[in-house]
Amino acid sequence: MQFSEAILQRAGSPHFKNIALKPLLSIELKRLACWIDVSYDIQNASEVCIQNLQYNTDLKNDYLGVLDGYMSLCEGKPIEVLDRITPKELDYFLRDKANEVSFEFYSAEIYEILSLGEKIYQLINGEKIKPPFYAISLYGDYTGLSFSEQIEWFEEFCAEFIYPDTEVEMSIEDITETDFIFSGTIKLELDFVRYVENKFNTQFFTKMKFCQIFEE
Repeated sequence: MQFSEAILQRAGSPHFKNIALKPLLSIELKRLACWIDVSYDIQNASEVCIQNLQYNTDLKNDYLGVLDGYMSLCEGKPIEVLDRITPKELDYFLRDKANEVSFEFYSAEIYEILSLGEKIYQLINGEKIKPPFYAISLYGDYTGLSFSEQIEWFEEFCAEFIYPDTEVEMSIEDITETDFIFSGTIKLELDFVRYVENKFNTQFFTKMKFCQIFEE
């Protein structure tokens, strides 16, 4: 994986890392094989925002720069948007030049970093942090499952994250190592497809591209 100079500089000298912090949250990042401790303050104004965000971690590789950039995006944000920061937003934030990507592709490690927002949001709201929806340590990589198992997990994913908020139905047509092809009763807006794609990749630590087949 090639990273931008902005990421490499942050990896060498993180802006938000503090080895002396008193953590409010400790999280294991299995893909990155590290732990991260997080602390923060809350500002109660017209919106409840996160401030003085700090972390400590035993992560040593260049993904530390991505993690630090993500923390920078979270700083000062209303807590309800912490779990909505997208890979594209993170990419643009860490670019050296507007027309040069900051990382080559959206890896499972990047999605794992993005999943921190949901955990911080849950803690601030006094919610019990749920175990991961899909545990790679128990079930293995999603792309390595049988097709029937992939369908079963996708149905559970939709029941948990998609169907409670919409009446849209999605049927799997094919799954490859990189593409998730589905059909539906109506043609879906691209923004919604990307929302499902990002949510799926965050939960399953994959980098699948979602494509809809629709015949009028």
